[in-house]
Amino acid sequence: MQKKKYHVFLSFRGEDTRQNLVDHLFELLSPAGVCVFLDNERLRKGEDIGLSLKQAIQGTYIHIPIFSPNYAKSAWCLKEVMEMSRSKGLITPLFYGVEPADVKYPDQRPMYADAFNAHDLNRRHKPETV
Repeated sequence: MQKKKYHVFLSFRGEDTRQNLVDHLFELLSPAGVCVFLDNERLRKGEDIGLSLKQAIQGTYIHIPIFSPNYAKSAWCLKEVMEMSRSKGLITPLFYGVEPADVKYPDQRPMYADAFNAHDLNRRHKPETV
């Protein structure tokens, strides 16, 4: 097995989770010796995942997408999940303010189904992302 740079990669929608859940997770994991990748950059709409972010995802053992009410509204978050699935690493989702049934395809509840439909209508993604 190839040695990875990070133990955990956190994927999250900042407006939902940065100030509460994400910061707390980081503060708990880091002192315990867990190397956490936390993307603190503010990205512009439509911007593609950069090489450094792809490398961080590929160089991580455990990926944690934090599904929250606005997570699927972000094309960027969906791109991160797609890259996680390509990485062949362990994906352990957390559900914050949503239930697994809200997210599960093809029977998403309106919160996620509406977000995916909006991406489709606005052509803000490649079809394989959603």
